[in-house]
Amino acid sequence: MTTTAVKPKHVFTTIIKTTPEKLWQALTTPEMSQQYYYGFSIKSNLMVGSAFDYCLPNGEVIVSGTVLEFEAPKRLVTSFKGHWDPSMAQDTESRVTYEIEQQGECCRLTLIHDEFAGETATYTILGGGWPG
Repeated sequence: MTTTAVKPKHVFTTIIKTTPEKLWQALTTPEMSQQYYYGFSIKSNLMVGSAFDYCLPNGEVIVSGTVLEFEAPKRLVTSFKGHWDPSMAQDTESRVTYEIEQQGECCRLTLIHDEFAGETATYTILGGGWPG
């Protein structure tokens, strides 16, 4: 019998009183992402295969990645490489999936961060960061 190791992942779900379109804007436009993601701006043309970065106001890239899937206003998948903590430097890229589902006057936002190469520094650091 062969056993396969289960890779760690983070899954966070929240309900937000908004429309899918407004939530999508908050996730995908620099002006809106600054307000909700620690002051970071998104820099991307949002085409599959293009770069997807979060930047500080001075332009420094804090997170880099690539757009893997794009289905407005429902689903965005990117790779993820954190640069703000030196302990993350040796970690391989992981994956972040944002899923938006309309629920009456609200939206369910599910964030799945997976494809970690084990319990890496990135995995450990982000366990407390995403909920914010």
